[in-house]
Amino acid sequence: MLEFTKKRTDSHYKKSITEAAAQVKGLLLFFLRSFQRKKIKEAAGDILFFFTIWAKKPF
Repeated sequence: MLEFTKKRTDSHYKKSITEAAAQVKGLLLFFLRSFQRKKIKEAAGDILFFFTIWAKKPF
């Protein structure tokens, strides 16, 4: 029973890490596009806004 619980927990953490990595990658691509299209001040505001939302989102 303990082994089953450990496997389930490990797979949950791996999934969470993978999802978090995908979100970070998406955010970085978005920010790079923002920097290319906007002034740095506007892009910095976008970064702050999205990190605020992402930090509040539970895994």
